[in-house]
Amino acid sequence: MRSLEDGFAAINDSKKQIFLFDDFLGRVALDKHALAQKDSELARFMSRIRRSPNARFILTTRGYIFEEARRVSEHLGDQRLDVTKYVLDVGIYTRRIKARILYNHLLVAETPKTYIRALVEGDSLAAIIDHRNYNPRVIEAMTDAFRIADIEPSKYPAAFLAALKNPSQIWDTAFRTHIDDRCRHLLLTMFFLSEYGVAISVLRTAYDSLHASLSASYGLPHGPKDFEEALRILEGSFVNIEGEKVSFVNPSLKDYLSTYLRDPELLVRLAPTAKTIDWIVSLWGFVEHNLMSPDQRERIARECVCLIDMIETQPHWRPVRGSSRSLEYNDASNSTRLELLIGWWIDTDDIRFADAAMVVAQNPQQGFGAWSDGEKLIGFFTRLRDRNYGRQFVYENEFLAIIEKALTDIIRWSNSDNLATMVEAVDEAGKALPESILSAVEAAALSEFDDVENRIRDEDSESSLSDHIEALKKFAPRFGVPDAILARAVSSVEDRIAEIEERSAPASSPSFSSTHRQVEKFDNDALRNLFTPLLDE
Repeated sequence: MRSLEDGFAAINDSKKQIFLFDDFLGRVALDKHALAQKDSELARFMSRIRRSPNARFILTTRGYIFEEARRVSEHLGDQRLDVTKYVLDVGIYTRRIKARILYNHLLVAETPKTYIRALVEGDSLAAIIDHRNYNPRVIEAMTDAFRIADIEPSKYPAAFLAALKNPSQIWDTAFRTHIDDRCRHLLLTMFFLSEYGVAISVLRTAYDSLHASLSASYGLPHGPKDFEEALRILEGSFVNIEGEKVSFVNPSLKDYLSTYLRDPELLVRLAPTAKTIDWIVSLWGFVEHNLMSPDQRERIARECVCLIDMIETQPHWRPVRGSSRSLEYNDASNSTRLELLIGWWIDTDDIRFADAAMVVAQNPQQGFGAWSDGEKLIGFFTRLRDRNYGRQFVYENEFLAIIEKALTDIIRWSNSDNLATMVEAVDEAGKALPESILSAVEAAALSEFDDVENRIRDEDSESSLSDHIEALKKFAPRFGVPDAILARAVSSVEDRIAEIEERSAPASSPSFSSTHRQVEKFDNDALRNLFTPLLDE
């Protein structure tokens, strides 16, 4: 699955299913923007999977990214997640596993036999397998025919070991010497777009702006066909194209670019080329993650003044192609825009950013939403009143008054799922919130008990109804609801679930057995014997 929406749509309790969400927090560094959008939904999806007798959910991410996410997300910080955490440590891969990883890549990548023979006959296999920097990404890159084409077979073992010693060198030579500026600009554009694949049309728009600007800055020739030519050159070696989407051919390329881009002079030129708010949010997140100096942050932020109009006016939603009545995500939420603008004002003291923040607060594109904005708007009270930004926002009182009104409206119309999330955020904020918001939350929570039958009458999802019960059980002690009223409300929801269950037969739970394998001896003779068949015609 590439999104939680994919997962919810695919659940079928009558079938055995495994849902895999790969690199769900980002491949190189924590994607805080994406996390803010999906961490509460992620918790809800996990809860849904737990209740299914036939479903299992696997999420992968790097250990250090997960630990950073736990520090900034209450949902991922839940101790119950520790029960299901499994760490794959490259340092404790067995020798046999590392050998089979190398074998598999040589086989699938169809690495020329002359190169494989150089490894087998030159006794380099053991040095590669036992190398302290052994990493599957390096293995994948150094078995790719394109990347090793310039290496003589006799020098392949030495080059392989050199790549393990200095992994960034794998892409550095290819990036700096094998492709031209058109191609490099396209890869830089992609870095700040979705790492799971970006639509060609979106990539073209972002590329045209960045490419024209950098070409003008450095006196480089450029033309209207550069995008198509760059895409054609990069396909297969640097990027994959599947249908209408483009993605990096290998995550290690993004690893390399994350190092290459730690250049304030380059980022200063890239920032004003943004054509979407999400793109500049990604770039600014990169700046924050790499802890650049205050002067560097200020220079980069000042270059973003030209983006203010886009941030104020770009729609959050857009009509779905072919269906004018349906909407789909277009660009960043209004609360994300406010975070960006206030952060820039803090770094630059440029009043234009503060003025823009007030424009967005007063005229949010298509309004504030409970799911996309609720928690962040509550967070503004904590950060501004506790001086988490370091100093007082120039329009603090007026700004918080607008946010207070927006929050009370959001709370009033929130469904039980969103309301449960809002209650948690309100409790965390505590005394930082005005009484009007606390009262609105209490009134909304109590109405869940008064009007429960009307609220669930048209609900056909057992998981949503189960979540509704969980929300009621959380609200009752929090807002002093008597046990009898809670029991009556829960009973109404359970009756609705029973109606739905009558339509389908219950599925039996799958059984899982564990096996224990003995530790196998895997010496150099076994290593050679594993790879020798690859040399057979």
